Amino acid sequence: MKKKLLMLWAFLLPFVGGSMSAQEVTLDFTTNGWELPEKANQGKAQQTFTNGTYSITLEAASSGYYYNTDGYLMLGKKDATLTFPAFNFDVEKIEVVGRTGASGSTMQNIYVGETAVSTETKGSVATNTYEIDANYQTAGNIYVLKVTSSHNTQITTINIYKKAAAGDVAAPSITGDATDFGKATVTLACATDGASIYYTTNGDEPTAESKLYTEPFEVTATTTVKAIAIKDEKASSVISKEIVVNPIITTVAELNAVADKTAFRFDGEALVVAKQTKSGKNGPQNYVYIKDATGASLVYDNGGEKTADILVGKTINGGWTGKVDV
Repeated sequence: MKKKLLMLWAFLLPFVGGSMSAQEVTLDFTTNGWELPEKANQGKAQQTFTNGTYSITLEAASSGYYYNTDGYLMLGKKDATLTFPAFNFDVEKIEVVGRTGASGSTMQNIYVGETAVSTETKGSVATNTYEIDANYQTAGNIYVLKVTSSHNTQITTINIYKKAAAGDVAAPSITGDATDFGKATVTLACATDGASIYYTTNGDEPTAESKLYTEPFEVTATTTVKAIAIKDEKASSVISKEIVVNPIITTVAELNAVADKTAFRFDGEALVVAKQTKSGKNGPQNYVYIKDATGASLVYDNGGEKTADILVGKTINGGWTGKVDV
């Protein structure tokens, strides 16, 4: 396992969630409840799959589709499609959540027939939100997610949002800004004037008996925030969002446990037991092997300048930041 070390790296990452519409359906590909083919037997021809509740149809032109055992649907490449079932509610937006570390070059969009009904996005690495054209939000439309570039898209979940009817209480929005390591500030909002927002941070479903939101609050670890808006005894749907907090760690064992692609700050001490410098296209690349009483890890510095002064046999003190790169 490599740990990429980027000392004195300023880090700012927003995590945005929630919606003014109500999340109605989630299609989950983190497990293979759809009984999709795996990589060795990946499909190309049009085929319909079901999870017992909903059915989707997959088709791939130049590449293939399959379930990756790391927990996502691989769909590619250009002109590959995922056709949704017809929903019995008006659809305001479709949210496609990509696998962390997926291609940042994938272009994709939502279609009805041959008509693009949203704005094309680039990158399947994050959450791509497709606001559906108002002329195509009607219940019963058949929506199709189409890959429009020569890259794969890697999907963990897809959320379908119902358009709020007149008089409904809009679902609250949840925004979490990780402005520093070890904490994030959470802000809740609701588009319905006069609505009160209630929330939980312990996994429970929020009700009018839950904590009343009055001002932004701070979380110090990755937390699932659930919120509901209530006005005149009418309640919105419940919105849930995981607020990711980039950890502060103090031991090498904790460093080794940090998830792939996660930024971190190391505030402990570790002994440098080996160091190797190799040539790379960006200049020298330093590989530094560190350990403490809890374990050992390999730190990688692309460019070499961040670890140029680190010597074997010396102790490195805390305060450096980096990002896990497995």
